[in-house]
Amino acid sequence: LFSWATFAVVGALIDSILPDTVVSDFGRFAEVRVGGFGDSFKWDIKPSDLFIVTKSGHGKRNSFAQRQYNGSVTLIPENHTVTVGEDVYRILAGKGNLAEYAAKIVKSFETDMAYEVYAAINNTYDNLPTQFREASFDETKFVQLAQRIAAFNGGVKPIAFGTKVALSSIVPSNIIYNDRLGEEYYRTGYLGNYRGVDLIEMSQKADWTSSTYALKLDDTRVYLLSSSQEKLVKVAIEGETLNFGDTSISANANLTQANTLHKAYAVSLISNSYFGIIDLS
Repeated sequence: LFSWATFAVVGALIDSILPDTVVSDFGRFAEVRVGGFGDSFKWDIKPSDLFIVTKSGHGKRNSFAQRQYNGSVTLIPENHTVTVGEDVYRILAGKGNLAEYAAKIVKSFETDMAYEVYAAINNTYDNLPTQFREASFDETKFVQLAQRIAAFNGGVKPIAFGTKVALSSIVPSNIIYNDRLGEEYYRTGYLGNYRGVDLIEMSQKADWTSSTYALKLDDTRVYLLSSSQEKLVKVAIEGETLNFGDTSISANANLTQANTLHKAYAVSLISNSYFGIIDLS
């Protein structure tokens, strides 16, 4: 009963804080929707291009009729699962702490969703048009890319996102001769604004599957996004967190108690907004 109650509380915590966590981490470019069990999540994507203006004589009533059609994308949440178990004897002896497991489960779901949101953008580099990706940092190309993104997003100025290491590469060639910029750079690790483009740090995250203590976010990528335009990434969260635990202390032959939590969500890049990536490697 204690185990069931503990993980029931965990499920409620996940349901209440998971959407807010995604927004706090990636709210500038991720939209979150929450629905009930069995819901699918549909986004209508409006065309971002404009109508063609033609010249015509005064005696002509109209030109060729133009129409545009919305696209639509549907996300179906996929189930994500965490199962934890502990020896009954260790629990009785106070050596196994289900409350500690509970806290880690919440953090585990948060981190997994953050990984998926980040990957939805990062994994698009090779598929971007060449005009919206750069294989290295160049001062002129940086400004040109920012101009292009703003122009195709209706004039909405982009913001550059990246880890502290990535943003530290976005500097003018003469920074050592500029006392003001040099002071800001060495105080924060990167410039707050470069050539009129704000630079925003993305907090680095540990890769808990790595045996070499690797980090999850790419330190060689900078992302230019018009964050006030339509959000690039869509997140769909279905229903409440489900908790399935052993019904009695002797349910398993090896006298362990296990609890499994299920949470259904899906993440995908769905947007009519243009963005760019600079690969610093």
